[in-house]
Amino acid sequence: MMKNIEFNIILFGFLINATWEMLQMPLFSFSPEASLWEISLFCMRASLGDAFMLVIMYWLTAAFFQNRYWINNSKANQVALFIAIGVVMTIVFEALATGPLQRWEYGELMPTLPIIGTGVAPLFQWFLIPPLVLWLIRDRIKA
Repeated sequence: MMKNIEFNIILFGFLINATWEMLQMPLFSFSPEASLWEISLFCMRASLGDAFMLVIMYWLTAAFFQNRYWINNSKANQVALFIAIGVVMTIVFEALATGPLQRWEYGELMPTLPIIGTGVAPLFQWFLIPPLVLWLIRDRIKA
C-alpha cells in the first residue's frame, strides 16, 4: 500500500491541504451562525477534494507524458505541467464556487487577482503544495 502512488498522493495531499485550509480560513467569509465545528468540517471536505484534485492532476500528467511512473524521476516540464493543471483547475473551481454555485465567499482580507477575481491564497496553494507532495512521496513509492 505504501508504494501505491494514488494512496500516497491522497494521504499527503489531504494532510498538507488540511493544514493549508485551516490557515487560510480567516481569508474567507462565513455565516455568523456557522459554528467552528461546521467551518472546520467544511475545510476538511475541501481538503479531501484537494487531495483528489491532486490525483486527477497526476493522472492527466501521466497521460500526457504516457508514463504512469513519471513521478519517480520527474523532470521540470512534468512538474510544471502538474502544477499548471492544478492552477487552471483552481481558477475554474474558484470562479464557480464564488460565483454561480455560491459555495463560499472571500473575506475582506483575501487579496484577489484583477479581472478574474481568483483569491491569491487558493492560487498560491497550487503552486506550493503539489511540488511539496511530489517531493514527500517520491522515495515512498519507488519500487
